[in-house]
Amino acid sequence: AGSALVYSTYLGGSGPDFGYAIAVDGKGAAYVGGNTGSISNFPITPGAYQTSYLGGGYLTKLTPDGSGLDYSTYLGYSYGTGWTVNAVAVDSSGDAYVAITPAYGWIDTLSADGSTLLSSLQVLAYLPGIAVDSSGAAYSVGYSYYSYGFRTTLGAFQTSPHNDSYNG
Repeated sequence: AGSALVYSTYLGGSGPDFGYAIAVDGKGAAYVGGNTGSISNFPITPGAYQTSYLGGGYLTKLTPDGSGLDYSTYLGYSYGTGWTVNAVAVDSSGDAYVAITPAYGWIDTLSADGSTLLSSLQVLAYLPGIAVDSSGAAYSVGYSYYSYGFRTTLGAFQTSPHNDSYNG
């Protein structure tokens, strides 16, 4: 009802840690994503998809009461490139869809237990938003400086860019 605090917690290690994305599943578990500089001591759980730091992104699933972690994993593709989870959405199975970017991005799907990367799609765009529908289809929004390589679908509303100032 918005009249009481359910829980409040810290999440991070000894480096600078930033939360940029949050989603809640049907059971009340919160999925938090962002960027961490805690290279050696961000709270990563055993069996997580990526237990080694590769550039700073993370996704953490908190228990519904906030007392513990269901899972926590690093996300990134190369060391030191500023990977950030900008958005997260969760489907009815508990699989997490994340938009992760430095200047270009990926849409990754992690299994409900956080141990497996189910899919990964590279997109030539910065992705600050993602949603998933009841059938598990993901939708993202963003912008691209790389319009020459950005794909559109046949019959789309707008199939070519109107501002080529960033095409270089």
